[in-house]
Amino acid sequence: MHKPAIFLALVISSSSLSAFADSHEASGEATFDKACGRCHEATDFAGKAKDELATAAKGIISGEVKHPGRYSKFTEEDAERIAAFLASQE
Repeated sequence: MHKPAIFLALVISSSSLSAFADSHEASGEATFDKACGRCHEATDFAGKAKDELATAAKGIISGEVKHPGRYSKFTEEDAERIAAFLASQE
């Protein structure tokens, strides 16, 4: 009875999630360029899983992972965005 409405809601939410993922990756690229781009290229991380990248970035930001530079102004959300961007690269 409500199948068309459910289908439409799924299509809308799916395209919204896709747009969110795209914007998440775009903001991750900008953050990567600002925080990491002086020394790294996105291709340096090719083949790495998003979760692995997020864990590494969070460790760097928190200071748990020794890494040159100062990253205290970045957040865990920034780490997630960077990871989303890097994981989307081939």
